[in-house]
Amino acid sequence: MSVCQERFGEVPVQILHEWNTVTHVSEYEGDPSRRPLTYDEIQDLFDAADGRVEEIRKRGRKGALTAMRDSALLKTYYAYGMRRRENVGLDIADLRRNPKAPQYKRHGAVFVRWGKSSKGSPPKRRPSLPSPRWTGSSRTSTTT
Repeated sequence: MSVCQERFGEVPVQILHEWNTVTHVSEYEGDPSRRPLTYDEIQDLFDAADGRVEEIRKRGRKGALTAMRDSALLKTYYAYGMRRRENVGLDIADLRRNPKAPQYKRHGAVFVRWGKSSKGSPPKRRPSLPSPRWTGSSRTSTTT
C-alpha cells in the first residue's frame, strides 16, 4: 500500500460491494423445463428425418435431396458433436481417416475448419472424432 501511495499518490480501494453487484442465488441458472434429449428420442428424430426422405420419394415430389441433406446434417451434429457454424462450413474434403476406427474408412473423423474462435481470434481448426454412441448404431442395424 505504501508503495502505491508513494508511486501513484493513491492506494487501491474495493469498488465492488454486495449492494452494487448481482447476487447469485443458484449455481444453475438454466430453465428447468429444458433438458437434453434421451438416446431413444434422438433415434426417433433420426428415424423421422429418414422417413421424411422416403415419404417425399414415394410421392414423387421435389425435395428428397434437400430432405436427405437435412437428415445427414442432423446426424453429423450428433455424431461428431459439432456446432451449427462448424457444420455449415463442412466440405467433402474435410472427411478424414481415423486410425482408431478403421471400419469407417475415410469417414472416421471430420476436420473442422470453422471451429469456435477465442475472442478476437480467427476460427480454430480442429479434428472432430465421432461419438461412439451414434456412429453406425441403429435400432434396426445388424452391423457390428
